[in-house]
Amino acid sequence: MKTRIIHTRFWQDQYISTLTKKEKLVFIYFLTNERVNICGIYEIPDKYISMDLDISIKELQPIKQKFQKDQRFIFYNGWVKIPKVEKYNSFLGEKNLIAKDRELALVPSNLIGDIYPLDTSIDTSIDTTLNHNHNQLSIINNKIEDIKEEDILSISADYKVPESFVRSKIDDIKNYTASTGKKYKDYVATLRNWVKKDALLIKKEVYGQSKVGHI
Repeated sequence: MKTRIIHTRFWQDQYISTLTKKEKLVFIYFLTNERVNICGIYEIPDKYISMDLDISIKELQPIKQKFQKDQRFIFYNGWVKIPKVEKYNSFLGEKNLIAKDRELALVPSNLIGDIYPLDTSIDTSIDTTLNHNHNQLSIINNKIEDIKEEDILSISADYKVPESFVRSKIDDIKNYTASTGKKYKDYVATLRNWVKKDALLIKKEVYGQSKVGHI
């Protein structure tokens, strides 16, 4: 059985306090329903939401539109994205990273590129591994300059490597793209992949673990 932890201050949040009773119910449902996973992108048809909450699909639609307009959740072809997923992450470690990657592998690739980099400002503190701009699904980190300090800190924490190593990977990406002319659709995702590739090797070098290969 999955467990979700919501801080008690959730109900005093400025945004939550402005919602109607049904909006509050739907909001907390998107954080705690049984399909919520580690990567924070999951598929759930409206008919199941309607049945679980005992509200009509007609009532549900404007609520979803409001949440997307307010950048609290992103909805796309029956999928739900909880933005800024790493902000709420309290489950770290190699096993959880493997589980997260396994879940992302099941998500259509266009969804990761289209909706993964969006942000949200509310702090609901959901205690799962539930990363920036506005509610347009096509916004992506398509320049190396789009990598922000918070991305570096998040990647460093997720893969348990020094921040200096993450920064060195940014330089590697710059050098590689400059020498080959290659461009990436999402540079934050690319940085994640480059760091992930050598994460175990860096653990060995930094913490003196036994020799391991690349992931």
